Amino acid sequence: MNIHKETSIKIDFANGEEYTPTLVLDGEEVKSGYAITFSNKTHQIEELLNYITECENEGFEVFI
Repeated sequence: MNIHKETSIKIDFANGEEYTPTLVLDGEEVKSGYAITFSNKTHQIEELLNYITECENEGFEVFI
């Protein structure tokens, strides 16, 4: 994720946007157990950004 995307996510998240990242591994969408919806009512922005970073480090492509 680049700095522009991260900044956009931070702004939208603060304004109430909810995110459910889509994970793709080897061209296939991963559905089991990875679908988490992040909302500013239940999560901190750092949790969303850490989740994205951890998934990317594990080899997933993450789509917001």
